[in-house]
Amino acid sequence: MSGGREERRDAARTKWGFAVFQIVFGAMVIWFTFRDGLTAGSAIACVGLILLGIGLVMHAAIARWFALGLCFLYVLLAFLLPLLMFLVRPPGVDDRVLIPNLLFTAGALAFGGIGYRALGYYRSDLGRFEYRRDKGSDEIPSPGSSAQIMYSAGAWLGLLAMLWTLGLTLPVWLVQPLDSDGTFHVSPRASQSLQRPDIFQRSLCRQGDTDVFLAYEYHGPPPRAPAFRVRWTDSTHGIDNPESGLAKLPAPGMVGFFRLGPVSKLGVNGSLVIDIDPDRWVDEDATHMDLVFGPWMMKDMPECDSMNRIER
Repeated sequence: MSGGREERRDAARTKWGFAVFQIVFGAMVIWFTFRDGLTAGSAIACVGLILLGIGLVMHAAIARWFALGLCFLYVLLAFLLPLLMFLVRPPGVDDRVLIPNLLFTAGALAFGGIGYRALGYYRSDLGRFEYRRDKGSDEIPSPGSSAQIMYSAGAWLGLLAMLWTLGLTLPVWLVQPLDSDGTFHVSPRASQSLQRPDIFQRSLCRQGDTDVFLAYEYHGPPPRAPAFRVRWTDSTHGIDNPESGLAKLPAPGMVGFFRLGPVSKLGVNGSLVIDIDPDRWVDEDATHMDLVFGPWMMKDMPECDSMNRIER
């Protein structure tokens, strides 16, 4: 196989750069997403990219076939995704999205440039020769029709569709796709693992006519601790001597309850101060509640038994 020295150097940079990019990109997604809950679909996709990169390094013909479709998708998405981003959240509507849109466009164009350059190499005489099936032959395989690129791209889209049912989603730290209302969207199965830890207080509730409870939910990835501390101050103990106790995290879709005490000891002077997870064992942002509260509010307080499941 003939070819100038500069041509071979340029082809080598493209070949190794694209192969290493797949390996590094797949590994980065796994590394940065694993602690927040890596879904099965995302894990399989990342492992697939890593195996593709290894196959390209080993000059496997099947790896070149898959690379053709992936390169085409990189180029296609480089045009479509920035356009979709600007259509969904135009800068004229919200100036805060201009910089994110530009950064997103720059990243998409970088992917497109990598795909375009690699696609040219894999379709070239040198690329077909280096990835020929018969390594003992000196003949350059025929380029074939452009349809093989479409077949390869179709195979990728089919695989991605199947992996989507297993929770495949783009990592939030890389890009956040948007719904039509401008809110960020991830696949339902992956959404919980992509949220920040959050202890969400619903309200106070009562059990019978005497005891007062704090009702709360937990949203986010698997928590760092199974419980958190609640600290509260009532008129009996004063500001400098608060009471505290441990509250367990509820299961997903359920409401947790923490007993604050009998109403006779809470809010006698009309106030109640509650700190939720002040040590930040679970939630990154502690919640402070300064409430107007007194025994006269018991009749309007909901029963805890009626709040045993989150109302969506």
